[in-house]
Amino acid sequence: MKLSYKTLRLFTVIYATVPIIIFFIGWLSPIVSLIFSVLTISGFVFFIRNKDDGEYSFVEINKKQVIVVAILAVVWCFLAGQGGFVHQTSDHIIRNAIFRDIIKQPWPVIFNDNQLLSYYIAHWMLPAVVGKGVIAISGSISAGLIAGRVALLIWSSIGIFISFLLITVITAHNKARAILSSTMLIFFSGLDIIGTIIKNTSLSHLEWWAAFAQFSSISTCLFWVYNQFIVILPITLCIINEKSTANFAFLGILMFPYGPFPFIGIVMICLLKAIVLLTDKSGADNLSKKLKKTFSPQNLIMLAAVGVPHALYYMSSPIITNDVSRDGEAITTGFRLHGNLLDSIASGNAADIAVFFLNYLLFLFLEVGIYLIILFIYFKKQQCKKTVFWLSSLTLIFIPLFQIGMSYDFAMRVSIPALIYIGVELIRMVNAELPSQLHFKDLRSIINTKLSPLLTATLFVFCIGAVTPLFEFKREIQQTISVGTEKETDYNYLDSLNDYDEKENFASANYEQSLFYKFFLKK
Repeated sequence: MKLSYKTLRLFTVIYATVPIIIFFIGWLSPIVSLIFSVLTISGFVFFIRNKDDGEYSFVEINKKQVIVVAILAVVWCFLAGQGGFVHQTSDHIIRNAIFRDIIKQPWPVIFNDNQLLSYYIAHWMLPAVVGKGVIAISGSISAGLIAGRVALLIWSSIGIFISFLLITVITAHNKARAILSSTMLIFFSGLDIIGTIIKNTSLSHLEWWAAFAQFSSISTCLFWVYNQFIVILPITLCIINEKSTANFAFLGILMFPYGPFPFIGIVMICLLKAIVLLTDKSGADNLSKKLKKTFSPQNLIMLAAVGVPHALYYMSSPIITNDVSRDGEAITTGFRLHGNLLDSIASGNAADIAVFFLNYLLFLFLEVGIYLIILFIYFKKQQCKKTVFWLSSLTLIFIPLFQIGMSYDFAMRVSIPALIYIGVELIRMVNAELPSQLHFKDLRSIINTKLSPLLTATLFVFCIGAVTPLFEFKREIQQTISVGTEKETDYNYLDSLNDYDEKENFASANYEQSLFYKFFLKK
């Protein structure tokens, strides 16, 4: 069977758009909801009519691989805690409470202390509708919550399944290796175990070895911040594969409702790729035609339809307005240089500054530098320019030096698209370097296959990085066996954000003064 990029891109857009329209209907006033829903559908129609394809268009694949990949998607999501059927990471405590609130409470969700839920909730919209529907039919809140959890597992698995098929198309070399490409995506990570050994830090969560910053592995994103990741993954894969600017803004803005930080990361890639494509004189289109594609109807309409309401929605958050305090003291949450960097500079001590930058350089080398060196050697061997890739990778040098919010989320989440890009090129390289006659189900074939020195080194480095996701799996499986999943075993259990005092990162106390409340919010 033929696996088509255009079909998978269409599924990605539908997957990302349906929850956005649900949000419009549930959160916005009827007239405003109608306007933005019609605009979104109009942008979608223009997108369908557009003829631009991707750099890699299709690959032939057998149905057995598709079935295995589908099972792999469900298992990965299940073990990552989607729906809460195994033990979950601590970040799920707040997320589960938000999901329950979205199911149980009227929309828009306003808490008992008159704070508006102002978080990136798009991924929960459709599963929450399922949960609400079951409550309406059965009258049982418990039944609705269970239905919502099952729907969340299914919905997340669909998004990951689409991503696995996309990674197969855009990394295939002569033949589809869907299982290999998908598995490599799951286990792609920086060399955190090396950093952990060097710094002698905790094994409980390897990626905090550098202390001041983290580049999260693919699996870490799914285990900890799935609502900011699952839709981001297929959209990033699409933007990497687009060969014109006709759909850049259309695809990129679909990330915004799912996570403002990854959206910043994809905006940088889109801008860099647009500059390269617009200045490239080798193609058939002149600059005028390229600009016409850049300002396509789908790009402009979707920027307005999705960007405007969600920008105003997020602007009601105290994190954005820098209006957060603890015990009467204001806390800086706006965009700024990293606190550790500022402290080292403020100390005036050259040794402190040197320690920070040595730690920073070690962090960059172990997280992405070793992979970039491998890819540089490979691209030089293949005489590939890969200008967009190198420019997007350069953004990872600067991202860890900045902060927004009370923690280090900026570096962890803005980096996601660029890290996915590195993973894509690495998987593509492995597929290209593996002998075409290699059959993974034939043990003798594997043993007798001679690999190039570069591929051998690549797989060795990759396996070291794979320790990080293996630790993610190991921790949650062990916790499931030892403490289970029932709320009574979790001392941090939180039923609702109504029971949480410090919810500035998730809700707005002064939302009634915001433009979103005055003009858009359903009252």
